Amino acid sequence: MVNNGCVTGSLTFTDTFSNAYSQQLFVVVGSGGGTQACIYAIAASSSGAGGSDVITTSSCGGAACTINIQDYTSFTGFGASSTFSSISASGSDTRTISNGLGSVIIGVAIVDVSGVTCGTTTLGSGQLTLATFSCQTVSGQGSASGVSTSSTSQGSTPYSDTISWTGGGGFGRFVLELVGTGAGSSVASVTQCYGNCGNPAITLANTNSTHTVNFNQSITIFYQFQSNVNGFLLNVTASMAKSYVTLPNGPAFGIYTIPFCGSGLTPFSPQCPGQLQQQSGAQNFFSPAKGKISFSGLHVPVSNGQWVGIALSAAISGLDVNDTNTNVNLFQTNEGKIPPSIQQPVSLGNSKAGLWAWIIGNVVTGGPTTTPTGQFNCPGFLDCVLPNLVFSFCSAATPSCIAMSGLVWAGILAFISSFFVIKYGSEVAPNVRIPFGEIFLFFALTWIFVMSGLSLIFVWIPLFFFFVVSLLYGKHTGTYL
Repeated sequence: MVNNGCVTGSLTFTDTFSNAYSQQLFVVVGSGGGTQACIYAIAASSSGAGGSDVITTSSCGGAACTINIQDYTSFTGFGASSTFSSISASGSDTRTISNGLGSVIIGVAIVDVSGVTCGTTTLGSGQLTLATFSCQTVSGQGSASGVSTSSTSQGSTPYSDTISWTGGGGFGRFVLELVGTGAGSSVASVTQCYGNCGNPAITLANTNSTHTVNFNQSITIFYQFQSNVNGFLLNVTASMAKSYVTLPNGPAFGIYTIPFCGSGLTPFSPQCPGQLQQQSGAQNFFSPAKGKISFSGLHVPVSNGQWVGIALSAAISGLDVNDTNTNVNLFQTNEGKIPPSIQQPVSLGNSKAGLWAWIIGNVVTGGPTTTPTGQFNCPGFLDCVLPNLVFSFCSAATPSCIAMSGLVWAGILAFISSFFVIKYGSEVAPNVRIPFGEIFLFFALTWIFVMSGLSLIFVWIPLFFFFVVSLLYGKHTGTYL
């Protein structure tokens, strides 16, 4: 989408199939005349449905915007990307990214000017024009125009292309990889059952293992598994062994995912907590009849290798859910009824309690997979770079090693933060005594709390240091609480 005026706030998109929309890339293009235009890459989840789709947005913010819609199949996700912006009136730009075999590289480029006459863009070789963004003129925001592009399926890496522009006050563009399946490989679209589905799925028995679970004590039970497809979790289902119409005690469902869990770490632990993505609420199924009951209409994104949990709770004990004919390891947590996160479960051993979820997605078979360039190839500092810095000190990512590494990095980052504050503080106020010890303790405590918030150190560590620092400050001022 090209927006001449740059909408502030979140973008909202809806469509006929109730797909979820998320922003992948965003580039601000500032012109020499002080105006701005913005380009967005917005991705939609796939419901798996076909037919005519009507997409609606209220994201233009009163300014002019142009949306180019493209439908792609047989790719496994988003890969490398690169952005560029300039305030030069003319020039050229080359983008180079490391791509996988079979990938397609899409992009958007626009020219922004302060007047009413739009500039021009010229594509280099190897690019295909998907659509053009016609000249938009908005009072006070100037004019913008551009083009959306695509490459052919890539048989080598890296990918590189060049675009030149003239007659503008600013230029911006992005390129984004649609990850392919690799040379000689294929993509199979599948719908798979996870949890305890029975064999074959769905095979139910007349027994009910959940009858004795004391849900009165804020208990949640769940199955955990790793997805082997890239796709979307559509629903969570159980089968009620009897009717609860006259004696209300319906189930509450929850879906948990772990964004990243390093090698050697335990899923659904303080180092890899499961985060709640969707919950049904007990009131939705408070008086169910006998038979299958499903929390459906979901589109929770999951990826190959990602840990997922499907959970069940109830208001009181005595919830009778049909068993299946297979044994699967069942877990229990006392952290609440469908809590916001799960990180302290216990295993109940094998159980036949019937609780399952369907995931629709793609399985890549028959060809080489793309090798990641490393965990540092990601944009988030707190959820990506910082955890990998901590993991880098451990040959085996055990909880104790990660906790100690987190403390070491908290000290390193506190020293770096204190150094810059003291260095530039002394230059700004040379006659002011800067207390290094207090500043270092402040940053040390701050980074320790950050590490704890990311579950990189044990939760009692920041409490211990907070207590020690409080005593030190109390002794220093001569005041004890």
